[in-house]
Parts: sequence; structure tokens; C-alpha cells
Amino acid sequence: MFAIGGALCTTLVDARLLMVATAVLMVWSGVTVVRGATRAPSPAEPIADGSPDGPLDGVLDGIEASETDRAFVERPASGATRPPHHHLGLLGALGAISGFVAGLLGVGGGIVMVPMLTGPLRAPMKTAVASSLVAVAIFSIPALITHAALGNIDWRYALPLMIGVVPGARVGSRITVGSTDRTIRLLFGSLILVLAVVYGGSELRSLLG
Repeated sequence: MFAIGGALCTTLVDARLLMVATAVLMVWSGVTVVRGATRAPSPAEPIADGSPDGPLDGVLDGIEASETDRAFVERPASGATRPPHHHLGLLGALGAISGFVAGLLGVGGGIVMVPMLTGPLRAPMKTAVASSLVAVAIFSIPALITHAALGNIDWRYALPLMIGVVPGARVGSRITVGSTDRTIRLLFGSLILVLAVVYGGSELRSLLG
């Protein structure tokens, strides 16, 4: 419902303003996630052991979980507690906001959900990424149907993008599985920030030009 509402609102707002809003949202998301990499790990997160493994070593070595990830899963640290339970209403509200933003701006709801899940809700990065993918897969369908009905989809762009998404998603998921929480945060946040600067800069120039 909220994804459909966001898609319908695109007819009421200048497209250039929507693009600038998208860039601003990406900056917020990237900064929030990167800042989370500098804080102390929560009890629900694995603690880095100072090993020299690089961010892509897990990919090159067969995409195996790092030693710290396995230690966390197999043998929780002494005194560790489960992540705090959050009311379903709070998660439902987060899903509604993410769906509306996805329908309005055409970005994945993960731009909103991942910073919120890893920030106030204190979820591990891998859990946040995987959980947001489930929600995105669901509310993307009504948003897609609504945009198609409005005639907003140019299939000359959409079809090649669909072809590229499949291998790209596979590579991205394998990197996530083989990396630590901190590495995923840095990769996710840095990529979002770079895209936001490039994307937002071009749109601001068009608005001011």
C-alpha cells in the first residue's frame, strides 16, 4: 500500500527534486552506516580479532566465513546477550516508510532499512542486509505495477538493468557472506556515498544551470 502511494506521488513532484532527494537520502544512509563501523561492536556482533584478512579474502578463498564470524556463531562470547526485542509495530512502521520511499524515489528500501536496522535497532549488518532484501522483494512488486500503469518505465533501460542485476547480486551476496560486519559497513556506506556525490552533483548542476 505505501509503496503504491509513493509511486503515485511521483506525479505530484518535480522529477529533478526527486533526484536531489534521492541523493540526500543516499548521503544520510552512507554516513550512518559508515559511522556504525567505528563504534564498539554490540553483543550481537562478532568482534574482530585483528587478523590480516582483507575485505575480499573470503571471496578469493572460496567465500568462506571468517574465523571471527564462525567463532561468534559457534561459541558466543562470555556474557553476551541476545539483541533487544523490538515491537512489531516499530518494524512495521519502518517497513511502511521504506516502501513509500522506494515507490517515490525508485530506490531500494534498503537505503532506509539498513541504517535503521543497524543503528537504533542494533541488528548485525548481515542480518540487516538479508532482512531488507526480503522486504524489498515484496514491496517492489506493487510499486513496479503502479509505475508501469503510470507509464513511467522505459523498458530500453529496464531490461538491460535486469540482465546486469542477476550476476551483480550474486557477486555482492558472496562478498557479504565472506566479510566481517565492519567490512560490509565500510563497503556499503562508501559505495552509497560515492554514488550520492556523483548523482547529486549532476542533478544540482542541472537545477542551478
